[in-house]
Amino acid sequence: MKFEVFDKLRGALKFLLLEKERSSVAHVLKKGAETKIHYHPEAREWIVLYEGALGVGLGPSHGFKTFTAEGRVTVIEIPPGVAHIAVAFSDCEYFVVRNKADKIKYCGYLGTVAERLRAKQRAAKSGRAARKKQQSGKKQ
Repeated sequence: MKFEVFDKLRGALKFLLLEKERSSVAHVLKKGAETKIHYHPEAREWIVLYEGALGVGLGPSHGFKTFTAEGRVTVIEIPPGVAHIAVAFSDCEYFVVRNKADKIKYCGYLGTVAERLRAKQRAAKSGRAARKKQQSGKKQ
């Protein structure tokens, strides 16, 4: 998985839209939501994350990584034919840019990558609940 970080959205889009045949679509994922596991047989895809925290899994041999915008723009490159999933760890806004029109093929299973992303999300949620419970216990 390759990625680039930019200070502003404009720089990221300029970088990606140098070629005229590329297309882009804006996406919003609410916290806890995830995309269906899918791949594009011929298209290279870039996720341009500019708001929120997004886990991206490529798999099963490519692993996963969590990206957080934090005032910057991250561009994540996904090669053609590689199955992938995105999981929102907070409300996210991002663009998807592809180098050509291509069909989306859905997969039933990505293996341990998707499971690890979901487990990470559950652990973060239960950690917040435990801290909240601990804090409310201290107040009594």
